[in-house]
Amino acid sequence: MFLSVFIALFCFSTAVVAQYTVSTLPSPKAQGQDVFVSNPDGILSLAAEQELNQMARTIESKSGTEYAVVVVDDFEGYDIFEFALEVFNTWGMGKHDANNGLLLFIAKNRREYRFVSGYGLEGIFPDVYLHRIGEKQLVPNFQNGDYDGGVLAASKAVEQALLADDVQAELERMMPEAKPFVSLRNNNFLSAVFVIFLYVGLYFWVHRLGQKYRGEEKDKKQTGCSGWFVYVLLSIPAAGFTMLFMLLFSGVFAGGGKALFSAASVPYLLALCASYVLLFKLYEVRGSIKKSFLDEENKLKALKRFQRAAIVPYLFSPLMLFSFFALQRKYRNSAVRFVPPDDSGNWERQNRDAVDFKTFKSYLSSGQLKEESLETKVYEVWINKETQEKRLTGWDGKETHVACPACGFKTYKLRATKTLAAATYSRSGSRQVFNICANCKHTEDLGTEVIPKKVKSSSSSGGSSFGGGGSSGSGGGSFGGGSSGGGGAGGRW
Repeated sequence: MFLSVFIALFCFSTAVVAQYTVSTLPSPKAQGQDVFVSNPDGILSLAAEQELNQMARTIESKSGTEYAVVVVDDFEGYDIFEFALEVFNTWGMGKHDANNGLLLFIAKNRREYRFVSGYGLEGIFPDVYLHRIGEKQLVPNFQNGDYDGGVLAASKAVEQALLADDVQAELERMMPEAKPFVSLRNNNFLSAVFVIFLYVGLYFWVHRLGQKYRGEEKDKKQTGCSGWFVYVLLSIPAAGFTMLFMLLFSGVFAGGGKALFSAASVPYLLALCASYVLLFKLYEVRGSIKKSFLDEENKLKALKRFQRAAIVPYLFSPLMLFSFFALQRKYRNSAVRFVPPDDSGNWERQNRDAVDFKTFKSYLSSGQLKEESLETKVYEVWINKETQEKRLTGWDGKETHVACPACGFKTYKLRATKTLAAATYSRSGSRQVFNICANCKHTEDLGTEVIPKKVKSSSSSGGSSFGGGGSSGSGGGSFGGGSSGGGGAGGRW
């Protein structure tokens, strides 16, 4: 009695954990020439089997392609691709002279599927479309436990494509998102090429405008057109931060962020990076124009002419519009600076780009020259052409210094410091605090201050390990081996 129970349990457990080999997997042709579905574990319903067989018969009669479906709980071996490919070749799917077979193999317990296509079908039915059919039809239905619905939907897509007069055109119509990216039929690719040529043209346009509007004092450190490579490198992290901002604040996470990284977004991502490259180029050219003039009015006029001529590049690099309007505002605010002392018409402003530097220096006192060197004040010099009278008008610059109580020039530095004793980890230090004039050297002592002791970092050191693990995911491609050549695609759900 005990032996009988043991044998029964053993046989039951063996049946439960049984895995199919290529030789034990039932061929659908064993049931008849018109059968194309192998469903030994009863995963698919009888109605689904019948409908699939009818579709496969229609596909064979009208296109010559042999399409078979295999659905099992599990199989013996590790890799579904190797197993499905061996099944394909063992069964000899497809016409001998055409190699036009197509197998859909599904392992339920492993949650994996695999399409295998013959040599003759690879050029007609590219792997990328098989993969897309799996992702659109199989995966969503299988995740909901609807195996009938998934296999039927995928098979209908295969049938619709294979029975079309132009299989490639039908696949592109059914799944435009799966169209090969580098293709003249792919609008996303054409848009990306257009974006590249557009921004390359804008880049060289800006470069030429920079050469046109620079003054006589040429900037010796210009990068020229070769600087584009540096700007491309800089644009990548800049665009990355922009994309992160878009993800965080545009609700993409809520709606799924995949759209941002799809093929359709490539032209937009290229435009984003290119706009930063153009931004860096615009800044470089603006800087070179500014450095090429000594006279402020000439500088502002040249920048204004440049911005007017470069309005289109500015529009294609939107962040530069802030700088554009800032310069327009500065130009308006500076207009009063270049107004003569009176309306007699006899006053001539001394153009720093036209007047010898030594001559211009002779118009200013040592204190005024010091103010200009500190950029705390800048002077316009007016000479009356009839009387040779000289008048100076001063304009405030940086606020790093204030007016000196002794000499009156804006050269007085507040709270300058001088270290008397450096701080260490064991003791504090000290420094002298004082106000000092860069022109007349007038000094006001404010006493000394304590410099706090240095503090060692309390960050703990320790090793952190990162575990690496392989994740199996969907994939597909063209693999060698067997009469099918390993063409097809697969994935998981």
